[in-house]
This record gives sequence, structure tokens and C-alpha cells, in this order.
Amino acid sequence: LLYLGPVVLKNIINEKCYLNFMCLHVSIFILLKSNISNNLLKFSKKLLNYFISNFISIYGREWVSHNVHALQHLSDDYSRFGSLDNCSAFPFENHMKVLKKYVRKSNQPLQQAVKRYNESICYSLKSILTEPNFKKFTFKNKHSEG
Repeated sequence: LLYLGPVVLKNIINEKCYLNFMCLHVSIFILLKSNISNNLLKFSKKLLNYFISNFISIYGREWVSHNVHALQHLSDDYSRFGSLDNCSAFPFENHMKVLKKYVRKSNQPLQQAVKRYNESICYSLKSILTEPNFKKFTFKNKHSEG
């Protein structure tokens, strides 16, 4: 998206798709910068809205996912948190597989993920406490005051 997309996709996808992609590219590139002007922020928002509306006309409404929908809020996120790098989910991308397993149905995914996470911690703690070697632990100092 940021570096290779404009070069790799040029003359590979049709012009309409490429220009739409470039709107997304430029907007994200702007939102990754620190301390941009209000005019640039507004321009980025317009590019994202243009991308979303063209995405629907190019690919069809059935291909609009929550990710495409969420793009319209990125400029608001910038206003609140600054550069997208400040509120990026990249550190959690590798953990997504585990989080997906925590969610069993579409209703209340956050609550399900938190509940499954707590269950996994309790299970881990329980397995440590019941491990045969746990009883061999000794503490150097007595600790009984909290």
C-alpha cells in the first residue's frame, strides 16, 4: 500500500482501479505524517471518502467489509491520536489468529474475546499450581503482610 503498491499496480490493474487505489495510498501516506495542517487533513478525508464511494461503484456493495467502512474514520482518529503510527494495530497483527479463536459467534465479539482470554489465564495459572514441581518452590523470606 505505502511503498510498492503504486509501482507494482501501475499498468497491471485498469486505470479506474489504479486511481482509486492511489487515493487510498495518498491519504494513508498523509495520515502517517506528524503535525499535518487542517487543509491536508481535510484533503485526506476527502480522498478516503472518494475511495470508499468509488470502491462501491467499482467492486460492488457486497465487497464492502468493515475494514473499508472503517477507513472513513481514519481522519478522525488522526485528529484524536495524531499520526496513524500512534494508534496502529500492527503490534497485534500476529495475535489475530488467537483472538479469532476466542470469538465463537458474531454477537458481542469483544466480550467473548475478553472472557476467553481470562479463561486461558485462569487455566494457565491452574496448571502451574497443580504441577508436581510447584510444591518444591520455597521462598527466601516470609511474606504475610500483603
